[in-house]
Amino acid sequence: MQKVIIMLGFPASGKGTQANILAKRLGYNYFGTGDLLRAEVEKGSELGKTFAKLMDVGELVPDNLTDPLVKKKLGSLKGSGVILDGYPRNLNQVQVLKQVFPDEDFLVLNIEVSAEALLKRMQNRRICEKCGKIYTINPGENRKCDICGGNLIQRADDSPEVLARRITTYEELTSPIIRYYQNKGVLVTINGEPPIPEVTKEIEKVV
Repeated sequence: MQKVIIMLGFPASGKGTQANILAKRLGYNYFGTGDLLRAEVEKGSELGKTFAKLMDVGELVPDNLTDPLVKKKLGSLKGSGVILDGYPRNLNQVQVLKQVFPDEDFLVLNIEVSAEALLKRMQNRRICEKCGKIYTINPGENRKCDICGGNLIQRADDSPEVLARRITTYEELTSPIIRYYQNKGVLVTINGEPPIPEVTKEIEKVV
């Protein structure tokens, strides 16, 4: 089994959910760039403030700002199984990843979801403001986090306008990555539209 598994997919495709499920079942480390950046935002550092401004309008944080953080974190995970959520997002980061894991054969899972389904998911997606757990709620539903009791809020970058921008950016940057890993023979496409347990089963068949 590959020690490095990469999850690709549009924002709201469910790749983060599936990455967390798979990491727990395999005993792998979960690594999400979004979590890494949001942690820096919560620190209130100057770098975190820059991240926040970009993320709130759906813009990607430049490589020269993210790569040092990513290299440091991934370097600490060498020698153990890792599932990557949200990295790499362009061809430059593909090469950065190979620098950290030069001898690894990657398994790449591409979670595909239609644009219509993504927009619908965004309207119903909420995140706990305390612990960060993601929920899908029914319209008009008012509930608390079942982990810590925190309020469920909609992230600024989950609005339809921001999502549309994120989808366009993702297509422009990630399409070359998909072709790259396809040519390597290590990419498997998974239909991400069925219910979560069904998607998980398909992923487990591949892994």
